[in-house]
Amino acid sequence: MRGQASLPRRQAKGEAQNSDQNKNNKCNLIKATMDAKFKELTDLEGRVKGKIKGTIKGVLEDALLTEGEKTILKKIESAKGEYEKLKALYEECIVDAETGKTKILKFRGFKAEMILKGEKTSSLRLFDDKDLKAGDELELVNWDTKKTFGKAKITEIIEKKLGEVEEKDLIGHEPLEGGPVENLKKYYGEKVGPETTGKIVRFKLEK
Repeated sequence: MRGQASLPRRQAKGEAQNSDQNKNNKCNLIKATMDAKFKELTDLEGRVKGKIKGTIKGVLEDALLTEGEKTILKKIESAKGEYEKLKALYEECIVDAETGKTKILKFRGFKAEMILKGEKTSSLRLFDDKDLKAGDELELVNWDTKKTFGKAKITEIIEKKLGEVEEKDLIGHEPLEGGPVENLKKYYGEKVGPETTGKIVRFKLEK
């Protein structure tokens, strides 16, 4: 009997170890992509190092750069943006791996204010890479200031195709101008459609 009782504990321990390994693998993959983007950025900057010092705008840019160099300059700005996004993802991944249960959700400043006022208690998310589920502890972060503004706990998860989302599903959510599909295209691009699965996350702010 003692051996049988210890079996579930060993299984649970094994599952926890596998979960930790999966988190580490995810973080390592993001780190590798981030390092590759940094190398790309460094290489691009090296190609126009003699002519670009700081940011060149307007007349100076037209006078000093060839068309090819202007193209490289645009690629540099794009690579910088992608690198910063990857860096934020990596930092978030590390925090998630270290804290275990706590997961980070980011909100634009005006939405953070709505949450603190109790006006927003749900969030419609796509392409969930955090495996959000009921009972998860959340750290709420202001996207604009990068600062934590509260803690919350997920009370319910509803998964639906965007084309099937009804008004009653969005209780506690700010109005989605143009409907879920058109509204979320502003954030996720044209890959969003009626068949895209959304995850409605309902949460309770902890005080």
